[in-house]
Amino acid sequence: MTRVKDYMTKKVQAVSQEDPIARVRNIFLSKGVSRALVYNGELIGMITDGDIARAFTEERREINQIRVREIMTRGLITTEPGHTPEEAAKKMTEEEISGLPVIQGSEVKGIITNTDLSEYFTKRYRGKLKVEDLMSSPVHTIKEGQSAFHAGRIMEEKEISKIVVEKDEEAVGIVTEKDLSFASPGKKPRKIKYPGSKNHHERVKVYPMIIGDIMQEELVTTHPEKDAATETEKMIKNNIGSLVVTKNKKPVGIITKTDIANYLGQKADSEK
Repeated sequence: MTRVKDYMTKKVQAVSQEDPIARVRNIFLSKGVSRALVYNGELIGMITDGDIARAFTEERREINQIRVREIMTRGLITTEPGHTPEEAAKKMTEEEISGLPVIQGSEVKGIITNTDLSEYFTKRYRGKLKVEDLMSSPVHTIKEGQSAFHAGRIMEEKEISKIVVEKDEEAVGIVTEKDLSFASPGKKPRKIKYPGSKNHHERVKVYPMIIGDIMQEELVTTHPEKDAATETEKMIKNNIGSLVVTKNKKPVGIITKTDIANYLGQKADSEK
């Protein structure tokens, strides 16, 4: 039987709770990862690109002034090398998280994430499910001209990590939490002094980035009737976390690595 140890990522990024999140952001960019374990002499938590993205919508400070300890997730939920992928997925689903440190005794052996579980899904569940069986629908959309700050607010309110960009009722791009955190979209619209005015009291509004500035335009799509495992391979191959589900170019849903993990979590009990 397949175990967590067969699919976990063995190399784990680690940061200090006192690190500024600007440093963590740079690590995520350079290493191509989306989470790191947090240490303070011992393992105390985890920080993700989602935590950083939320900081942009909630904080008014620069990211080099915000410490990891202020936004990290404390009280780690873990799994073991001998657990099944379905058991790990169930724990991730129940705790609403996307990664679990793999612990044996007191030693960190690796980490298993939604991406690792998706790779397992492509091999174990091929030909068993269609995209429409797992996709989330209806899909949340946003326009190119709306602000990145607004996108962050939607993600926070709807508890989602991705929004489809729509133009003339067609899907033209996607924005993720990672896009927001790596793009540094800025703060709410604000007023500043206009340097051309004689008394320097005249003010104009300055807006943060808009969706068109940061969205991923090379949209990878799928169709509701296609095989879910085969289409999940697209996510892994393209290093993305979701596929927009379309019919006649219109977005009708979205399938994510989280949807895959949720399904595997449901299978944990039935396979006991």
